[in-house]
Amino acid sequence: MKTFDNVPALYAQLEEISSRAKAIAFDPLLREPLSQVLDSVFSVSGKQLRPALLLLFGRAGSCYPDCEEQLLTAGAVVELTHMASLIHDDIVDDSPTRRGRPTLHSRFGKDMAVYSGDYLLSHVLSQLMRQDMLEPGRVLAQSISNMCSGELGQYASQFDVQTDENRYFMNISGKTAALFSAACQMGALISGCSQQAVSFADRFGHSFGMIYQLRDDLIDCIPNSDADGKKQGMDFINGVYTLPVIYSFKDAEHGPQLRALARKAPSMDPIELSSELYNHISAAGGIDYTHWAMKQHRARALSSIAQLPSVQLRGQLTALLDEIMA
Repeated sequence: MKTFDNVPALYAQLEEISSRAKAIAFDPLLREPLSQVLDSVFSVSGKQLRPALLLLFGRAGSCYPDCEEQLLTAGAVVELTHMASLIHDDIVDDSPTRRGRPTLHSRFGKDMAVYSGDYLLSHVLSQLMRQDMLEPGRVLAQSISNMCSGELGQYASQFDVQTDENRYFMNISGKTAALFSAACQMGALISGCSQQAVSFADRFGHSFGMIYQLRDDLIDCIPNSDADGKKQGMDFINGVYTLPVIYSFKDAEHGPQLRALARKAPSMDPIELSSELYNHISAAGGIDYTHWAMKQHRARALSSIAQLPSVQLRGQLTALLDEIMA
């Protein structure tokens, strides 16, 4: 993210978090195929947005920079949690690729991928049992619970053309926003922020996560957009109806056509499907409505950080919001 170019030493800290995540998950016995699987897991580098947010809020309290070591470990634990969730998501979605590379289950099979995700989570658990991680650990543990609840809710709504916005927002609040919220809270807690500032961090992270998921759902519906190696229209094909689609289902003209498209989508070519899907939701106002929802969450995010004492942090978080809104 370009915003981080203006944050001193942040990239170096993120590199250390990557190294620390590998060290935490490292198998000292070098067992196979575990070592081979771990090499595959760590061969792809993500955006590290969650640990970056943890680090930003970790600079806001009076304990920084003395708490830097604890922040780096917490960032690694958050990133491992995210990596485990992606492994499990790809299994459920049967995704052949992520970021343009074969997913773990497509390389090693679903059974091995499941246990690999569980292996990462076991090392997350071991770190949360450290004395200095108990309070941040409770925050992360609750977020994992919320993530699972959100994924279960999404799965229960699969192929349901009667699903509504409330269910959608509840699901993405858990499956996506919860970990962003936890990362922000953990950074604020570790750095010694006031309880009020921790609450601000919680709210900002939640709103940021909602925007992030809404943006991702828009990308899935717009042909030729930057989908990070993901084919457009795959959510719709898999019966995962996101806000642009849910809103458009209610349209008097395009709603019936969109529901008819949903019935035949699994057997359609993704490129053909993507174009037809976009035409319907664009005409029905689903694209504009989703942009409006993103702006609402942006306003909430800005409101949540308006009283933070650090002008520099407020500027960095605002710039980050603007970057993901673009």
